[in-house]
Amino acid sequence: MQVTSALKSRFTTSTRISQSYSGSLEQTFKFPLNNLKSLALLAESNRQAAIRFLTNLGSPAHRESVGPLWSDVTAAQVVEFLRSYGVDREVGGLSPELMAAWIERQNAEGDLVNWTVVVRGRDKENKKLGAASWLPPTTTTAWNLSRTRIAGSNSLGVITTPGDEEYGLTREELEEARQKIASGAVKDRNVAARRSRRSSHALLLLYPISRYSGYDLDKSERLRERLFQDPDGPEACDLIGLAVSFPSTKKAGPAEAYLEGTAKWQPVLG
Repeated sequence: MQVTSALKSRFTTSTRISQSYSGSLEQTFKFPLNNLKSLALLAESNRQAAIRFLTNLGSPAHRESVGPLWSDVTAAQVVEFLRSYGVDREVGGLSPELMAAWIERQNAEGDLVNWTVVVRGRDKENKKLGAASWLPPTTTTAWNLSRTRIAGSNSLGVITTPGDEEYGLTREELEEARQKIASGAVKDRNVAARRSRRSSHALLLLYPISRYSGYDLDKSERLRERLFQDPDGPEACDLIGLAVSFPSTKKAGPAEAYLEGTAKWQPVLG
C-alpha cells in the first residue's frame, strides 16, 4: 500500500494486517503497568467511554449473579464503543479498531449483528476490592474482580474464567455446548460455547478490575504479584478489561489494512 499524501508520508507508515476473528476470543490482558501516569489517563478515558456506552444501552435486560446483562445490542453500538476504548500499543495485545472494522465487514453478510453485553464482576461483594464506578446510576452494582499480574510483567495472563462465554446463548445452544463437552469433542467450556453460538450473535464482556487486586497474595508467591505495589497511591486506579467472543462467521476474511502513525490506527478506505 502506498501513502500518497506528502504530510502523511512524513509521519505515517503503512502496515497491512491480515486478521480474522472468526471463532476466536479476544481479551485485554496487557496494560502499561510500568508507566502509571499513562495507565491512569488510559483508565479514566476508558471509564468515561464505558459510562457513555452503557448509558446509551438503557436499562439492562436482567441481572446475572455477576452483574447486569443487555441483550439485542446493535453492532453499531458495540463498534462505537470499541473505537472509543483505548489500549497501549507499546505493551501489545488486541486492536479494538481492527476488531471494529472486521465486525462491520461481517455485518454485510448478516453476521455479528446482534450482541449480548455483560458486566462480568464478582458474584458477591468483597469490601476491599470495591465496586465498579462506571455503571449508570439506574444500573445495579457490579463488584470488582481481583486480577493479579505475572510477576515482573505488564501481563495479567488472562482475565476470563470458565463459562464466561456462555452468556447470551439460547437453551438449544447451551445444550449443544454441553453435548460437545460430554462427548469429549471439546474440553473447554468457553470454546464449546463459542462454537455453539449463532454467527449472527456475539458477546462483549466488560471486567471491573480492582486496584487492590492481589492484596491478599501469599508472600511466598513468586509467579504472580499485585496489580499495584501501592494501590492507595495517587496513580493507582481500577481498570476495565474487555473480552469479545466471536462465533464462527460465514466468511472469515481478514480486516482492512491500517495506517500506523502518531494517532490511533485508522482503517484505510478503498
